[in-house]
Amino acid sequence: MAVIRLEGLSLFGHHGANAAEREAGTRLDVDVELELETSAAEQTDRLRHTVNYDEIFALVRDRVENDSFHLLEALAGDLAHVCLTEFGAARVRVRLTKMNLGWPSGGKAIIEVERRRGQSKAPGREGSPRARARSRAAHPRKSARRASRGRKRRR
Repeated sequence: MAVIRLEGLSLFGHHGANAAEREAGTRLDVDVELELETSAAEQTDRLRHTVNYDEIFALVRDRVENDSFHLLEALAGDLAHVCLTEFGAARVRVRLTKMNLGWPSGGKAIIEVERRRGQSKAPGREGSPRARARSRAAHPRKSARRASRGRKRRR
């Protein structure tokens, strides 16, 4: 096992507990740590036997910049979950740091989430409109049943 870390990713996203905060957006520092089996890569020296850092960065950037969560805890949980599933990690730790809190004393808020393979689905996935759309696309029959139930109730 080895640990791959991406640290200090400075990304801008629209996350916050209230609408004004989501509208304005905020810069977050993101650290991601993946624990992976890398013995094949260590022996072969081939990228195909490990995880490409660029792919981790692209996935994290896409989620932070294009999804919107009310809570950073939900965003961190979503990132951890997707890194577990997309990259086959045994363990993932996500740390989000929000600097511009608007407090006269300065300071920062730090949220850290850790997930292990086989540990529950992503908390808060239902919080993001984009995540809900992905879920509907992945389970079209379930979404169609929900929609038809809604039509029946309106009659």
